Amino acid sequence: MLARALPFHSSDRKKTFKLIKEADPDFESDPWPSISYECKDLIGKMLIKDPKERITVDDALKHSFFRKYQRHIDNVKGEYIPVIDQATG
Repeated sequence: MLARALPFHSSDRKKTFKLIKEADPDFESDPWPSISYECKDLIGKMLIKDPKERITVDDALKHSFFRKYQRHIDNVKGEYIPVIDQATG
């Protein structure tokens, strides 16, 4: 959603899933260089393969990415109304 691109590159769906399961994310290719360090750091920690090493939800919410943009998050939270798309659930 942030970059409009997955951190794994392949035109083949099966290969993309294989990359998700086995490869490290690619934050060097476009559009990732334009994404903030804090954001890439958080996403990288969320994509760690080993669940024991992966960032927890509580730690993710305390990550510098959210602390840096907390004011913006607070402004949007009051206006946000979740909508469930009936087609996708």
